[in-house]
Amino acid sequence: MKGVVLYPSFAETIKIPRKEISISLGGIFAVLLLGSTITTVVYGSLTLVKFIHIPYNFGQFSIYAASIALIAIGGLLLFTLIFGIIGVSLHNGNLRLLTLVLAFLLFCALAIIGVWSMVLVKTNGLQLSINNDIIDLNKLYREKPNAAKKIDYLNENYQCCGAITDDKKELENVSGLPVSCCITPECKTKKVLEASDGIYQKGCIDSSYRSEKVDRVFILSIVSLACAGAVLLGLIFYGIVTKKAREGYATVNH
Repeated sequence: MKGVVLYPSFAETIKIPRKEISISLGGIFAVLLLGSTITTVVYGSLTLVKFIHIPYNFGQFSIYAASIALIAIGGLLLFTLIFGIIGVSLHNGNLRLLTLVLAFLLFCALAIIGVWSMVLVKTNGLQLSINNDIIDLNKLYREKPNAAKKIDYLNENYQCCGAITDDKKELENVSGLPVSCCITPECKTKKVLEASDGIYQKGCIDSSYRSEKVDRVFILSIVSLACAGAVLLGLIFYGIVTKKAREGYATVNH
């Protein structure tokens, strides 16, 4: 029809140069991975410093090992970030592919740590495993030196004795209570301790060790899952960068 002006529709596409789209998405990828790197390394280091003085582990989950794993993952994330930036800058397909593989593997590692620790806490699996370890080690106190060292550590550092109150009577009937149960110096001079002596009354199951560990593992699971989510987003964005780099130009709808 004469006099009618046709305007471009909002669905009309424009082409953006490959370099611009790569820089934009690559920047988001860099921010996400850098944030995850800093978080895992800093949190892992702080946790390691806090728990490195604890020589024994009770329960299925080792915070010491998990903190080292987070630091290692953070270091690998940094290398992945470097490879990714170089791959985008030099348009190197091999480095981009290596970046995608490393990012995926590190995402899986963080997700496994986060999900496993969260499941242990939320299903009470961690709490039960700590309880079982304390009970079993108390029973083996007189038989195995390593068990005695672990129980002595708990008794002295968390002011507890036995697993639960009834365990004190059980140990007393066998060969007396551990000297590490003593509160007063006079108690430690006795050859055979009895439940009526000056000892810690709280069982080690009810000590602060279990609650402290459960809280720390829960926080560790949150940090791991959050970093896994950030790495996954970064992986998606970098995958788009790789795809667009192959196409040469990106098409954006308005």
